[in-house]
Amino acid sequence: MIINLRRIFLFFVFVTFLNCNSKKNSESTESSNAKLQRIELLNLKMKIPNNYDKISSDYFSDILEKSIYRNKFTEFELKSMDRYRKFGSNAEIFVDNDDITNVIIFHGADYIKMSKEALELYIEMVDGNIFADAELKGIEYKRLEGEFLNYGLAEVVKVKFSQTYHQDESTKTYLTNYLVSHNLKSFGIIVINKENIDFQYVLDNFKL
Repeated sequence: MIINLRRIFLFFVFVTFLNCNSKKNSESTESSNAKLQRIELLNLKMKIPNNYDKISSDYFSDILEKSIYRNKFTEFELKSMDRYRKFGSNAEIFVDNDDITNVIIFHGADYIKMSKEALELYIEMVDGNIFADAELKGIEYKRLEGEFLNYGLAEVVKVKFSQTYHQDESTKTYLTNYLVSHNLKSFGIIVINKENIDFQYVLDNFKL
């Protein structure tokens, strides 16, 4: 379990810093403002916000590189994106048409049965690695949630953080990581959003 969780953790690290200082929008958290879209790597349809479209990892990194949203730590973000490209064939990215720094990423993972034990191990990895490394770069993390969710057809570990650069509240971003086990398969969902929106309704299909 520890080895497989570490692989998921490394994937999360690669995309953790993919945010920029940009405008906020008034996007609704209601699932009625979502549509079913096919996630090819999962062979499933999931609820995705109406204003989100799928793009490739290469295209996403190109957008960031040319974006008007570039800020003090975008160069570090782009280095993370370069590493992330290696995982491109095992991930699908959806971006907000109104703000490209709002992102939902689905990625594959080795099978792990999610549980309260898995949650505790994952939080330990994140707290012991991301937090310490981020402080050296002037990035402050605060863990907001850490819980195990039983959806009936799936087991879910949910961990949410806020991220702020050099104590500048205008740079605050919210990062939510869902780890899901379903039908002897596992996958992850990473939500990066400028507001405290985690789109938990993407998991509604697993409710009994």
